Amino acid sequence: MMNTNRMVRFRNTTPGKVIVHEPAYGVHREFLGMGAVQMIPFDIVEQLLWRPGFRNMITAGIIYIDDMQDKIDLQLEEPDTKIPTKIKVLTPEQMLSLLKVKSYEEFVDELSTISIDQANAIVDYAAENSLIDPKKVDYLKEVTGRDVVSIIARKRQAEDAERAQQEREIARRREGDFNPV
Repeated sequence: MMNTNRMVRFRNTTPGKVIVHEPAYGVHREFLGMGAVQMIPFDIVEQLLWRPGFRNMITAGIIYIDDMQDKIDLQLEEPDTKIPTKIKVLTPEQMLSLLKVKSYEEFVDELSTISIDQANAIVDYAAENSLIDPKKVDYLKEVTGRDVVSIIARKRQAEDAERAQQEREIARRREGDFNPV
């Protein structure tokens, strides 16, 4: 009989919906967005780690275990580890610091320690906040294949098109052309 008293707390680190569905273990958890938390019994997590899809979600930092002791007990980190070394998930504050404060060398060093999913999260963060350091975004493009400058340009283009459409709609309504309801 499994001891299901100990629970492992998982947190979604992505803006999208993440689902852990393993009927053989009686597990169906939906993480509905960034920061969503779900609990799974420790004994079941030990078994799920043998499933490549579940393990990849953890090692890529898609779902994250905040408790260091749980990570050590699940052999995801080395014993006596105080700060994450194998699985790192950057907070928005850390991403901002990397993009605006840290030197290029520190930026490159930090990117070498994170997963491609985390590098993509930095690209998304930089694009969302219009943070452009030429050397850093060029390096991000080299690592992820995604161009922050192009993403920002497309975002602005879409905003301009939407604004132009709204202005046309307002002008049409002023002229008395109303849409029937």
